[in-house]
Amino acid sequence: MPPFFRLWRASFVPGIVVRVAALMVSVRGDRDTNSLYGAYSNPNVEYGHYWATPANVLEDLSSFERLYVKFGGCAWSQSSTMESYGSCSQYSGSEDEWWQNMGECRASNVAYSLYGVLPGDNSFWRRSGCSKSTFINSFFTLDGLYNFVAASNAKVSNAYSSSYCSEYSTDDNENSGSGDNRRLSGSGSGDGEESYSTLGCSSTGRFVEDIFDGESCYGANYLYTVDTLDNFNDSLEDHMQCTMIYKKNKIDYATQLLSYSQTCTITGEYKEFCPDPHGVLMTYEYNLAVAQNYPNYVPNIQRQYGYYQNDWSSPSDARLLKKSGGSLFFAFGSLFFVMGFYIRYKRERPEFKCNVQGVGA
Repeated sequence: MPPFFRLWRASFVPGIVVRVAALMVSVRGDRDTNSLYGAYSNPNVEYGHYWATPANVLEDLSSFERLYVKFGGCAWSQSSTMESYGSCSQYSGSEDEWWQNMGECRASNVAYSLYGVLPGDNSFWRRSGCSKSTFINSFFTLDGLYNFVAASNAKVSNAYSSSYCSEYSTDDNENSGSGDNRRLSGSGSGDGEESYSTLGCSSTGRFVEDIFDGESCYGANYLYTVDTLDNFNDSLEDHMQCTMIYKKNKIDYATQLLSYSQTCTITGEYKEFCPDPHGVLMTYEYNLAVAQNYPNYVPNIQRQYGYYQNDWSSPSDARLLKKSGGSLFFAFGSLFFVMGFYIRYKRERPEFKCNVQGVGA
């Protein structure tokens, strides 16, 4: 090797490696700005489509070509809207004056999954919108239905965007016009006097209108569900299964929605409603758990098999599509080969003529 080349390799190449490594570290740091981990860092930043919080996504919003959301269900969780009112009385444990503002404000929010397409996503499956390959993380709103419904571009009704604890009467039920009204329980007086209603969440993750005895709308005061809101829930499931909320320089519902959202986990406080449609959150949380005990842990994103696996390392999405397509191609190819051989044999086989003459002819 010429001396000049050895000198160039010894000085220039390491410099390039250091610069690239520094760039990778800076990009990964933007995906999770949480400084509370302590001795370890978030190993999930190794994945190209991982962002830890809505705020981290907003910081890198210009890096995406498109963002999509997928409706995950009703989320009974923290509400910044109620906190801005300065009172948590409708969800407190008592109607006594001294208890006001002491409990966490909770309301019916929306749990959803976020997907993103980056400029480097060249494969068809990664550019298709909502798939494992483009999954970022799962969040829930802090302002109820308001910004999530707004992102539907009027495909979903906003009639329930501000349905918080308010006085209820039987006239409200008769004149609602939703077509979904159905009393599910015989409890309560039923005369509508001194009853309050609020938008709640059913045990199956659907939005419902619940009636309470007293103006606190606290769980202990629950009377019955007056409206299952079937049409509204069906509309969310039909129109918000893979909705574009951001397209670079053209569409931006993402800024408002992500500004009033928070990350959920499948093992934390809000695990009951946190959506994990592809099993990716399990991988993320498994990695964080391992990193607590092994601070230098780095996930092997190229591993082919394993329980805690994402799309890019398991036989799904594009990999499954390629395998299925290859199998079908082989099967049809084999069939055509056999048919071609049979047709050729039928055409070219010699014909044998047998002249049978009678005995004594």
